[in-house]
Amino acid sequence: FTIPKKEDFIVAFDTLSTAPNCAPHEISFKNNSTVPAGTVFELRIQRGSMMPVTVPVTGDINDEFSYTFEDAGDYIVSLVGTNNTTSGCTQEAYINLTIHPSVKAMFEPDTDEICPGQPLYLNEKSQGPVISKVWTITNLGNGNMSQYYNDRLFHIFNDPGQYTIELMVQSAAGCTDVTTRTIEVDPRPEFTLIYNDTSCDQTFTFEVEITDPTMTISYVTWTWGDSQSEVTTDLENSHTYINKNGFTGPDQYTGSVTATATTGCTFTRNFTVNLLQDLSANFSMDRSEGCAPLAVTFTDYSLGH
Repeated sequence: FTIPKKEDFIVAFDTLSTAPNCAPHEISFKNNSTVPAGTVFELRIQRGSMMPVTVPVTGDINDEFSYTFEDAGDYIVSLVGTNNTTSGCTQEAYINLTIHPSVKAMFEPDTDEICPGQPLYLNEKSQGPVISKVWTITNLGNGNMSQYYNDRLFHIFNDPGQYTIELMVQSAAGCTDVTTRTIEVDPRPEFTLIYNDTSCDQTFTFEVEITDPTMTISYVTWTWGDSQSEVTTDLENSHTYINKNGFTGPDQYTGSVTATATTGCTFTRNFTVNLLQDLSANFSMDRSEGCAPLAVTFTDYSLGH
């Protein structure tokens, strides 16, 4: 038989991965060895001072092979070639690899359905050596997108619609992870408030006219502004006020009406009513009968004029 020269028995390999090596990570290698026929290969993986793991390498020279590194750490990766058809010549090549700890993007919103103007608490609890966070919020209806960076306790949506919230986290080594949640923002029960803003008898009538007639209203809260309030399921109501200035001048009250939809979303409109000065007609006369011609003296006791 022929004993191969050392220069004819060269074991060499390269990594083909260009992405950050983040656990768990599959790395591809290419066997660039120059060896005689009959040479078999094995891959030896050693992390730190731990016992090496040996796996056979199949395929021909210039073929690619891969190995998945499950854990982070510093590794010595050796490709060992053995030719048993000669005198058992063995050659090996090694490379040093660092597998970085992975990161995991995690957040759990306290609800997936919310009303405009309410804070949606994100409850972010990402894991691993995270150094940066990017929040991307997209309105799926019109495609509008906004981004926020680093820690974010909550988000407030101003407009109804369906949104996605994406969180991307990254480590110093470039390891990344992304997670996404979908949020439904329900519409407010907007309405027009119809009422008379002045009244001679200090009684005012109100009507709630819902903008979207398909929306179902659970109840209406009427806050009259005179320390009185009530809750009804009707969209119409009335209230009588007391003029605190009585016969000496007009008065004014400011209140609010809040409609609550079945979704729990609310919409409020304020109102102001003007009370006219109270009036009281009264007079006296010094006689009520007598012979004509009869002179009667009238005295005006009216109030509020």
